[in-house]
Amino acid sequence: MGLFGTHVLTPGGAVRFAFGAAEGTFEVRPGEWRITHRYTEEQDREGFEPLAPDAPQAPHPDDTVLRIATSAADSTIVVRPTLPDGDVVMRTEPALLVLPGSTALVHVGTPLGLAARTSQGQVVLELSGVRLEKTWFGPNVRDGEVCLAMRSNARARLAELPRRPHRAVTLLTVRNAGTAPFQLERLRLPVRYLGLHHDASGRWWTEGVEVVVRAGEAAQLSVGTVPQVAGPVEMVVPPRRPGAPNPVLRALDALFSERW
Repeated sequence: MGLFGTHVLTPGGAVRFAFGAAEGTFEVRPGEWRITHRYTEEQDREGFEPLAPDAPQAPHPDDTVLRIATSAADSTIVVRPTLPDGDVVMRTEPALLVLPGSTALVHVGTPLGLAARTSQGQVVLELSGVRLEKTWFGPNVRDGEVCLAMRSNARARLAELPRRPHRAVTLLTVRNAGTAPFQLERLRLPVRYLGLHHDASGRWWTEGVEVVVRAGEAAQLSVGTVPQVAGPVEMVVPPRRPGAPNPVLRALDALFSERW
């Protein structure tokens, strides 16, 4: 059974879900939902399946347990995909050297998550499909912001990027308009300004992001459109923040507190 969609649970019943590294259960009790979730090793999985009635639910030491008071008649769970609620600092492995006057086009896998809602649209759970750690991004302890951290095997060709149900494709364009080589190692992606789109093959996409680097100037950042290589797409989730990010949003500074 597919994870995303509207699911009507049998009162007193439970379902198991899995998405990337995240897994857990939804359980409907009289006047209460009980949700457990935890992280395992990252896997290419997306599933939602009923559990047998009265099946024993052995607790797991890593479980996080949520209890949500609801209407006694509310047994409908709506699960939608989502992007992280925070900018993501991406580290490319290995680093990419962009020569003066050159433009690098790289595809990165932006982490997806799931948002579970009641039938009235109230969000009861947001959970990333990968474990994202918080990190400080900025030149010092005063001038910066807490972001989320991820690693990416950025690929020049889309065919080389592993296809994973819990990651969306973001096309990153890095243009070196300076006079010296630029090493792309860490980049802040303005994820809150990106929407989530679905193509005909079932792959997820975001709008493309362009960064222009010039000597002695802050990098210029802009959000474009979904790349043409995606073909026809349907917007499923709009950006968390409407409009465009500040074009001089700090995008390329080194991480101050941690060299992850």
